[in-house]
Amino acid sequence: MPIWTEHSESRTARTVVVLTLACVAGMVNATGFFAVGTYTSHVTGHASMIGDELARGDRVAALHFFALVLFFIAGAFLATLFVESARRLGRARYVAALLVEASILTAFTAISALVEEKGEHLWRLLTAMLSIAMGMQNALVTRISGAVVRTTHLTGVATDIGIELARLFYWLRRRTLAVSPFRLLVDFTREEELQKLRLHLALFGSFLAGAIVGPLLFLRFGYAAMLAPGLLLFGLVLLDRFGWNRALSTGFRQDPSPMHRPPAV
Repeated sequence: MPIWTEHSESRTARTVVVLTLACVAGMVNATGFFAVGTYTSHVTGHASMIGDELARGDRVAALHFFALVLFFIAGAFLATLFVESARRLGRARYVAALLVEASILTAFTAISALVEEKGEHLWRLLTAMLSIAMGMQNALVTRISGAVVRTTHLTGVATDIGIELARLFYWLRRRTLAVSPFRLLVDFTREEELQKLRLHLALFGSFLAGAIVGPLLFLRFGYAAMLAPGLLLFGLVLLDRFGWNRALSTGFRQDPSPMHRPPAV
């Protein structure tokens, strides 16, 4: 895994947070399609839909997708404000943003469950809530990882996997004839040269797991399924609050890096 900071505890904590948030993103994105009819983290797709709808002459639909892009940006803006404010005050840097995102998902579940007749305006509100939550999450992971990873989309992750597979190819070519297959597998899990590949494979797996589990829960429990990603976020907050093994506490409190510190790789 990448060296998030000098402290191994902090590196472990950030890895836990990033992979958990990737799972949350997969759950929200896939479940959101069942709930509101669109993937709420796909800013590229929404920007493309603006052009498509304008070409069709549907200005209302184009404005809707433009609003989703703005809501995503607003979520990223809010998360960064929370993180920077906490940093300046010397508090746990990510707890407030995680609480707000979890609260948004919980409110989404409550509104969806309580309102039986969902008109067009309510659908737009629910979609906006998910877009804000995804914007907040992407900003959080960007800050936590030093701009190394994102979790709300897989295009960059898949690209990085392809790039790192080339590195793996040359690594295997150097070692295949020299060691046994078992030793090769052990070395793969420890080789510093392959740490980015391991990270991005883990991110892909976490997102995919969330994307599978989320819709299954929705088909079984309906809108209450959105409580699952909210509970995961609350779990991260509890880890920091009560300092289980002090892992997340170290990760959240001991990184004095400024907003634009270059990523450590």
